[in-house]
Amino acid sequence: MTNSMLLGHSVMNENHLRNFVIHIFTIISSAIHTSPKSDGDFVRKEVNKHWKVFEGKATETWHTIRKNTGVALRNPDPVFDVHTTVDCHIAITVQLFCPRDEAEAIEDHITTALLERQRVRREKKPTLDKPAKA
Repeated sequence: MTNSMLLGHSVMNENHLRNFVIHIFTIISSAIHTSPKSDGDFVRKEVNKHWKVFEGKATETWHTIRKNTGVALRNPDPVFDVHTTVDCHIAITVQLFCPRDEAEAIEDHITTALLERQRVRREKKPTLDKPAKA
């Protein structure tokens, strides 16, 4: 960078804006005895539990990014989409504006919690191995 550019333009340190990212992840479930709505609601509750921890800082960073860069970002609140894949599996896509260094840990915790919930539910289901009485 030349000296003339430094004298003509103000230099701003915007490294603090890099601390938050829009993290998008999808959880695909092939569980048979599950309801897409109940699984979606469970994921929504888990995400909101994590979101409440850094909601204030995320909203403040979101406002700063919009003000300083002029970029029209979507609202910083989490976005959920429950749909099916081509293979007829349930897919839950989450978009979360969260701290960069915590994004993968949050995704891992939410995925693990959903899969554990499905495992427990599957173990409680009665088996159909017994022949029906005539």
